[in-house]
Amino acid sequence: MSKSLEARVSASFISYAHLNANNYVGGVAGQLENMNADAIFTNRGPINSKGGECGGIVGRGVALTCKGTWTNEATIVGATKVGGVIGYVDKMDSQCEINMINDGSIKATGFYLGGLVGRSSSPLRFGTDSRVSQEGGSMKIEGDSYIGGIVGRIEADLGSTSYVINKQPAVYANIYAKPGLSGERGFVGGICGYIYA
Repeated sequence: MSKSLEARVSASFISYAHLNANNYVGGVAGQLENMNADAIFTNRGPINSKGGECGGIVGRGVALTCKGTWTNEATIVGATKVGGVIGYVDKMDSQCEINMINDGSIKATGFYLGGLVGRSSSPLRFGTDSRVSQEGGSMKIEGDSYIGGIVGRIEADLGSTSYVINKQPAVYANIYAKPGLSGERGFVGGICGYIYA
């Protein structure tokens, strides 16, 4: 069975599964590719990944052009490229606009940890209702290095776009950098740990 879920129609999924896996781990899909649907995805089951590319909804998102609302309500633990909603974004189209909501604490033993996205290789577009936790909340984002309230690391080839993060979501979270694989505890930001544009 393929780890990739391709969809071009409206979709709605809720996951209560408890996941323990290695790489490409998501509450809805390990890898989501060529998604251009108006989708409502919700994850309510805890996720524990021993490897990389782990997200509350999608482990790895490729060529995303979709809209909709993706919500994670569970605790997520992973090694590297760990995001509250998507672990790693490999291209997000300029027409893509997802309301990403994370209400679950997240922890990475390694690099690239973000409240919504662990790491991205393209500019990010969010819907206006996107947020990390709620005002007055006690959610934790805890990792080694490259930690951001929204995204841990983003490499954005801007091209014709004029933004790195469009419609910046609100962040209500406690962010902690603790030594893990590297012991560096570096590159930590309330919005983004590291931007390369």
